Amino acid sequence: MVDIPSLINGQWVESETTRSVRDFEGAERVRIHGTSPTGIRVAKRAMLQIREQLASTPSGVLLRIVKRAAKDYLGASERELIARLSGSPISYVNASVETYRHWMSHIDQYLEQAFGTAEYERVPIRVHGKQVGYRKHLPTGPVVAVLPANEDGAAAYVLAQLFLSKNPILVKPSSRGASAFATERFIRALHAAILAEAPDRKYLLQAVQMANVLDTPDKAAQVAELGVENCSFVIFGSDASVEEITKAITYRTRKIIKMGTGFSVSVILDDADLGNALNEIYESITEDRGNKCTSTHVLYVQEGVYAQVMAELDKLAGIPHAANPLDASARTARLDAATQDAVNRRIGELYPAHGLQRQDFRVYELDENAHVEELPGAIVFVKKITSPEHFCRLLANDSSSNGIERNLVTSVYTSDERKVDAIAARVPSHIIKWNISSNAINFFIEHQSVFLIREVMQSTVVETLHAQKAHEPLQEVRA
Repeated sequence: MVDIPSLINGQWVESETTRSVRDFEGAERVRIHGTSPTGIRVAKRAMLQIREQLASTPSGVLLRIVKRAAKDYLGASERELIARLSGSPISYVNASVETYRHWMSHIDQYLEQAFGTAEYERVPIRVHGKQVGYRKHLPTGPVVAVLPANEDGAAAYVLAQLFLSKNPILVKPSSRGASAFATERFIRALHAAILAEAPDRKYLLQAVQMANVLDTPDKAAQVAELGVENCSFVIFGSDASVEEITKAITYRTRKIIKMGTGFSVSVILDDADLGNALNEIYESITEDRGNKCTSTHVLYVQEGVYAQVMAELDKLAGIPHAANPLDASARTARLDAATQDAVNRRIGELYPAHGLQRQDFRVYELDENAHVEELPGAIVFVKKITSPEHFCRLLANDSSSNGIERNLVTSVYTSDERKVDAIAARVPSHIIKWNISSNAINFFIEHQSVFLIREVMQSTVVETLHAQKAHEPLQEVRA
């Protein structure tokens, strides 16, 4: 049994109030120690007390720490436990961890995309080749991060950026799946890196507070209690859940950043390379537990290739899958019994005429007006379309029926780039992918149209050269 304590003011704290997390076979593997109301108050005070020291820390020191933490983040035994807790195939867990480690090890490239330079504290402003000033990026204050149960790597992605932003952090992992375990292990890797790279800056051990808030009936109030005046929130959740939390907050906040739009889809047009399209889509449907924000659960297929695509999907559905996620050949996740029962009940409610399919990979053909939604597991709902324009209308309707203004990813399979451009101009998506699976996320570019680190920093322009001087010939300035 692995214990997951809270982290309050640089100290790991256990409590008598705990919650056990079971693995895919029902065995208790992790015991999460709940954070007391007193512990939360201490954590919030600690965030306020550490602000000035964090703000004065050179960014180069923080970069070295994050890169060092990448080396120690999640070894082989820890990855196996994540696979057990989440039910995710071990091959997926290994690939996911390596992706996040690579991103942290080369985070300079991410900063260059976000700010134009890895020296993000002070970014030069040039006009006609001359530096006329610089943009100084500053921390904005405490940040509360609410992590999801369905993305174990979110801890590394979110906390690395918040740490580099020099803002004090209070993180609340989910008490389900491997979220709390992955979060705790990332923070421990960060602490080890701090002691190795900056032993004279032990105050950095207090940069992140971790509150294990065990589930209560009023989750929105639970989250709202974690914040302080003028803090920011980073929340993974649906539009509805973010709205509930926003209503529960009774103090002034700086910004609420929503990261969990989800509802990613794929569309196959008549001129697509079907071999490539089906390989990519199969990957995006079976990825992990099928409940990532980038998983494809709705597939739109143009009528000219519909029969051929359905025949191939039926073949894929008949392939037996390894039942144990620790099996190296496992492709689909093993859902726990309670989740599987809930999924089966929901499908029975939505599509009683289809009956319950027993395959690991399930395919449902639906009418264009049928409601679709994201469900855990390797499940895809297929709708026939007559044209790209027809697809755009259906996606807008299906996104709206799920309470989503803009879905996260739309993967378009076609040989004609003009069709991709036309779809990109019409569909309500954050990301359009051309002949690439929806789950193939590039962490070096913005996610959901934002660079998180920029969202929690403020920019101040410092001018150093008179505007008229900037227009003078360059050689005169050099003389």
